[in-house]
Amino acid sequence: MVTLLFAHDNQFIMDDKGRLFSGGGFSDGVFRRYLAVCERLVVVGRYQVIESPGALGYEPIMLSNVSFIPMENPNSIQGLFQRSKIRSKMDEIVRNCDGVIGRASALGNMAIASAKKLGKPYVREVVGCSFEALWYHGSWLGKLYAPYSFLRARRLTREAPYVVYVTESFLQKRYPTRGKWINCSNVELDDFDDKILERRLRRIDSKTDGEPLILGTIGAVHVRYKGQEGVIRALAKLRQIGLDGFRYEIVGGGDQSYLRKIARKYGVADQVDFLGRITRKEVFQWLDKIDLYIQPSKTEGLPRALIEAMSRGLPCLGTRVGGIPELLTDECLFSRRKTAQALVARLSGLSKDWMKQQAKRNFMESQKYAREAFETRRREFLEQFVSSITACGDSCPSNN
Repeated sequence: MVTLLFAHDNQFIMDDKGRLFSGGGFSDGVFRRYLAVCERLVVVGRYQVIESPGALGYEPIMLSNVSFIPMENPNSIQGLFQRSKIRSKMDEIVRNCDGVIGRASALGNMAIASAKKLGKPYVREVVGCSFEALWYHGSWLGKLYAPYSFLRARRLTREAPYVVYVTESFLQKRYPTRGKWINCSNVELDDFDDKILERRLRRIDSKTDGEPLILGTIGAVHVRYKGQEGVIRALAKLRQIGLDGFRYEIVGGGDQSYLRKIARKYGVADQVDFLGRITRKEVFQWLDKIDLYIQPSKTEGLPRALIEAMSRGLPCLGTRVGGIPELLTDECLFSRRKTAQALVARLSGLSKDWMKQQAKRNFMESQKYAREAFETRRREFLEQFVSSITACGDSCPSNN
């Protein structure tokens, strides 16, 4: 029986009864990818205990053959003083597993370090640029640490025997590997009914001149690199030139105080709505109710939310970062350094014809990311990885 370890910095949620929940990025469907090639999956991640997480948009993880081991955040103040203890705990967890899947992060990197030390086969998943994530985090400490993190990520990826990238080319160029690799999106899309596009086109046609155009973004609101501030500033500039027929809805968990302060500062608090965290089912219902999706991130891998928005036939705009240019046409991209100015130019010149053109294009483009398009390829790649575990057998140092 093969047991794999999946390690990542994702913060999982536990209720007061010890049941595990996720914010949507790690649903049962995500873990089934790995269970397709192993009998048991051990998940290591950060955690927070809260009361009634289901009522706050968190979704339960129901798989009986997935076990969760909570870990201290190694990058927190407390974690920095407990690094040795955390490493020892990770060594013990890895020793009791047959192979490791380490998603690029502090805990993922630590799990890979343990795997290398113990002679365990491992896969490295590269889902974003560590340099940009730290550089645009919003703190001087992040900028100070970013170059070191970048060089370490390049080294770990270069040395990894198996690598999974989420982009078609961006991350491969920035973090090349000598090992075997594939590109596989983390998106899970199944519903491509033509009626979705028909409803979108009817919605665009039915918009009247006096009706507000609803803009939307999905992203955690407590991290600066998600870029919602730029959209808020664009609303203020549009209002200054007499265009105030826009509403901006933000979906995502985290502390809203900074963005609320920005909205008040620029005098557009009445145009910005914070919807908080919502379930995956509610995300698609919400996407069907907005008119234009914006991905204003300062750094990205391949944004799942943007692909989901495209799958609902939404016209979309996004920054020219990470894998976003792999998804949108050049006319729908703008510089992360000039978000507000670029959005004013785009939003002030919208036409129904352009929106319908983008709706059709995005709906068709999103079908490249259908679940079935990646599942077979991912499973075959992971089967190669598991075969290396079998080949290792008793010769692995940790088994002697």
